[in-house]
Amino acid sequence: MNNFLIYLLFVLSFSNLLVAQSEFNVRLYDENKIYSEVEIENLFPVERELIQSEILARYGYVFEDSLLQRYFLKQIWYKPETKNFPQLSKTDSMNYFLLEKFNSRNERTIWENIKRFKPRLEDIIKSYFSYCFENSNYKSIAKRKFKLKPFNYCYRQVFYVPRLELPVGVWDFERFFAEEDFDINDYIFFKRANDVRGIIFRGYFSTNGKLLQLDEVGVDPGLNLGKVITENYLDTLGRVFVHYNLSCNDGNFSKAARYLDYENNSIKREFLFIEDNDYLYFQITTKDYFIETGLRKKK
Repeated sequence: MNNFLIYLLFVLSFSNLLVAQSEFNVRLYDENKIYSEVEIENLFPVERELIQSEILARYGYVFEDSLLQRYFLKQIWYKPETKNFPQLSKTDSMNYFLLEKFNSRNERTIWENIKRFKPRLEDIIKSYFSYCFENSNYKSIAKRKFKLKPFNYCYRQVFYVPRLELPVGVWDFERFFAEEDFDINDYIFFKRANDVRGIIFRGYFSTNGKLLQLDEVGVDPGLNLGKVITENYLDTLGRVFVHYNLSCNDGNFSKAARYLDYENNSIKREFLFIEDNDYLYFQITTKDYFIETGLRKKK
């Protein structure tokens, strides 16, 4: 009997763990509180839209957006019933229309989700240098491929250790950032000297020497010559927490971005965005739940 009770407790504990971490029982909205403007403003636009949609989903609302409807159909608590706008409770109504105040302006792009993290670059020192990749001890908590659309993770590993070496002064490499000034002989010399393999970094430092942003810039004469390929925004410890790929070229996607929310030396949240002409697709991964869905762009 004792063995049976132990087994039963183990099964219940394990099942509760699965439900808590499942992508089939996600609840982002807290129906017991009234949200503040500051609280809403600090959310990602995609989070705001999901929370606003969840308010309606709790009343059985059926969504016209196919990906949004597919997302809620996966939730075990969702019971689709009506396409009519529901009669909301007082709290739900206040929260819904506060969210609408922000969401009505959304363009559903990657940029609007990450632009607030871009450092202010008015008072900075700009430098150019080459790079090498290093393996990092920080592990992603996602590592999931997109199911909604084929996607092969065109973004690069986001942890970089810059190698501050240049064969001549940094001023001599300004010309690599304008196509009309490019000289193939300069490129050959630069590549041999630094083993660049087609990319160099442009680094933005604050006046007190802190590295704020790293841009990967193409110097391959056959591809993206002199153009910014990625922007990488760094936290106070020098870790890349936003990796914004402006030249994805993976299938029909043009851009991709990855946001890492650190807690000490571990990652507690990860956002992955990809964008095409019709949809903004995204993953949200935490230790408690996983979301993959998309929002149709507004015409």
